Amino acid sequence: MQLSITNNYINQKNYKNYITRTLPKHGSGNSVNFSAYNNLSFNGKNVFMLDGGQHADDLYYFAKAIDKNMDLKILPLELNPKDRRIKQLKSLRDNLVQINNLPKNEQPDYIAIPLGMHISLQNLSNQMSKIFEQNINLTPDNVGLDQQGSKILKMLEILSKYPNDNMHYIRALDPMGQGVEYTYPIIQEINKACANGIKVYVPSGHPIENSIKWLARDRKLKPEFYYYISHGQDINNTVGEMKKFVKNNNWYDFNLFSLSNAEKVALKDKNNNDHLFTSYDSCITRGARGVYNFTPIRGENGKVKGFSFTDESTIEYPIDKYKMVKNIENLLEYVGRNIAEVEANPQEIQNFKSFLNGDRRFNIKDFKGKLFPIEEAFSAEEIKNQRIYLQGEYTDSTRKLLFNTRDDGTILFNKCNYEKTAKPSVVSMWGCCFSLFNAIKEDIESDNRS
Repeated sequence: MQLSITNNYINQKNYKNYITRTLPKHGSGNSVNFSAYNNLSFNGKNVFMLDGGQHADDLYYFAKAIDKNMDLKILPLELNPKDRRIKQLKSLRDNLVQINNLPKNEQPDYIAIPLGMHISLQNLSNQMSKIFEQNINLTPDNVGLDQQGSKILKMLEILSKYPNDNMHYIRALDPMGQGVEYTYPIIQEINKACANGIKVYVPSGHPIENSIKWLARDRKLKPEFYYYISHGQDINNTVGEMKKFVKNNNWYDFNLFSLSNAEKVALKDKNNNDHLFTSYDSCITRGARGVYNFTPIRGENGKVKGFSFTDESTIEYPIDKYKMVKNIENLLEYVGRNIAEVEANPQEIQNFKSFLNGDRRFNIKDFKGKLFPIEEAFSAEEIKNQRIYLQGEYTDSTRKLLFNTRDDGTILFNKCNYEKTAKPSVVSMWGCCFSLFNAIKEDIESDNRS
């Protein structure tokens, strides 16, 4: 399967001779001259991704990882000034309009939109009740277009046509200023693309993620939560009770793009089962795997050269391309190495204990790069009260990072083990945005067979 590529990836080896002019920088939100790229598709399959920033980078390399022939045409979106993880909806609308205005022979076969306009159903219910002056109670079961979804669309149309008159509602629904007033025209453009034969994919979202994580913090159950994430074992039904509480209280963040005719893709885990954070509203059309560990790949000198989504040997994301590497330097010092390389010896353990007891002969820097058994770094009371035994066997000198080992001594960091495997991981690369590309891969392979 081959997909075409633009933006800052155009200088990749296979494509550097196609385009010579300067393209808009990643995340600029500038318009793209699509006609310059209409000869770049391969095997008759042309895929666009509308995204920007680090998220787009991660998905690009992920797409290459799950299919070595997959290249992605990235149409950059403007990033939110308050939170660069959020994309501005006006730039999404503008790009969709351009795509739909292309001549038929220049339009893509597939469009991935790995973002959304996520709003809690409680907030939606409150604002709609005020706008329509009637009691409206939205639930995951009734948001489909054949039920309350049509009324949601009507509200979005009102916000789009009369934004100045409804600024109070817009601000209540969209405190980050993403541009909720552009949601209705975006849905119309998605539907137009679908009507023209383009397959469009949007993520259904992770509607209970924030609520579950908030409850885990509030109830001081983070050790049990992360143990469930990494091992799949729910100690004392802790996570099950939190999920039940969230569901009973109708805490559900809904992606408004799910009211379009696009494929609404839900999150599946490595074994194709629903993940803890999988959506369950009535708009979902399919699910696909979107959970991957991000494994550091080291050279002969032990230095990290890149990362892999799919195995422990293939560099699928070069380290110089991963812009967030500084955020994980403390993990890269250990994860994927053998415990024999970094475990403190008896003298270092004794010195560390003296340091913890206030011995000024030692400094925390003296223990950099060393791991200590938790029994040597924490008191028995700390281990019990903080359930440290659920979090790891070893800790670093800060006593903030906790690590496990697998049978061959390889060091693991279980907080990033969303796969629930023994594959080392320094970042949890998960989400239904990753699921989109497995769904697209499945459909292209199916289309090519037919």
